[in-house]
Amino acid sequence: MVGQSPNQYYDVSGRLIYTTNPVVTAAWTEAMKVAGGGLTARLAQFTQSWNQAFTTGRFATVACRPG
Repeated sequence: MVGQSPNQYYDVSGRLIYTTNPVVTAAWTEAMKVAGGGLTARLAQFTQSWNQAFTTGRFATVACRPG
C-alpha cells in the first residue's frame, strides 16, 4: 500500500514524513486489522519460509492498494 504512494517516508525535498503521511497511517491501520483478525500467514516477507509458502500455496496473496 505504501509502495504505491508517490511520497512514502520522505517528501520530494528529502524530509521525513512517515509520521504525518496519511498513506502510511492508513496502511498501518489496515495491516493491524488484518493481523488482529488472524488473516495473516505469520511469515516474514522474502525469507526462506515465506518463499516456500508462496510457491506451495500456503498463502494466497500479498496485500496491495488499488491504484
